[in-house]
Amino acid sequence: MFRERSLSTEYIDALDEWTRKKTIYSELETRAKVAATFKSREFMKVWTAEYERIYLVDSDGSDVPAPAVEATAETTEFLLYVYASDRDAIDLARSGSAWKAVLIDAGGARYDPLEIRELQDAGPLVTEFYPYVNPSYGKIYLLKFDGEAAGAAEETKLPVTLVITSVIARAELVW
Repeated sequence: MFRERSLSTEYIDALDEWTRKKTIYSELETRAKVAATFKSREFMKVWTAEYERIYLVDSDGSDVPAPAVEATAETTEFLLYVYASDRDAIDLARSGSAWKAVLIDAGGARYDPLEIRELQDAGPLVTEFYPYVNPSYGKIYLLKFDGEAAGAAEETKLPVTLVITSVIARAELVW
């Protein structure tokens, strides 16, 4: 018999604290839904502890996936989920895309992403740890900003604003 493995209350609380969501409407139609988790150092500590709990790994972190541990070392990362009624119109990772992502720090400095990677084959490690994502309806991206943005987005220097914008919709998510 299999026992259901659910996420801990501590992890759900951290996910709620570091995730922002916005739904954009036009008249009575949903134009887009955007949700992003700021993978801050604080959040990634809780994520790592949850990974260790679920997968029964040593707490020294040696069995934790390297990207999770390195995520906050030199860059600022966000896991981004975007839904639009026309799924194919969401092309944030494509060069020349109609969609654009920008990070703005508390002082108004603007940072373009160092990398935008679409997670096309998002497995349970993404869909279970970030239950707001649904790859059947929207697209999932990893946004990575460089070291200067990482310094600007430290928890002690909040707020930061992640802006996702296109001709379809604009969402400003503030931490």
